[in-house]
Amino acid sequence: MTLLGNALLSKLWESHQYRVLPFPGGRGDGEVIEVYPGATLRTMGLASYKSRPDEAVRLSIAACAAAGIKLDVDLRLIALCCRYSSGTAKAPDYDVADAFVALCTAILHAEGACRPAIARDPIWQERALRAREGAIWVPSITTNAPA
Repeated sequence: MTLLGNALLSKLWESHQYRVLPFPGGRGDGEVIEVYPGATLRTMGLASYKSRPDEAVRLSIAACAAAGIKLDVDLRLIALCCRYSSGTAKAPDYDVADAFVALCTAILHAEGACRPAIARDPIWQERALRAREGAIWVPSITTNAPA
């Protein structure tokens, strides 16, 4: 987790309005997780997704479908995800596609279809949780990117 991410999650946890996973103790009714769209998509086999926002969106929808979650997404939103750029970078950055991937990951988490990205290394995970470090959540449902 980045220092900025840790500071933000820490403030949310201290507000007593949110349960921040994996910080200990149940506080508040809301739940906060940390999501990196790149980590979500790498879990699904799509590296260098910034140049393929259409595939990032497709895989996110497919992951939800694989978990039994039907998304009713307006086609105009999908089109926006695939073409929008904030214009601040030399190349398109596809911020809306990132947000869509993060939203799908949060939906999957709410439905119990996510795991901490570090879950494959139990020793590191235990050490991180003991130190009250946050975790990045990725789908436990897998879909495959095209070869």
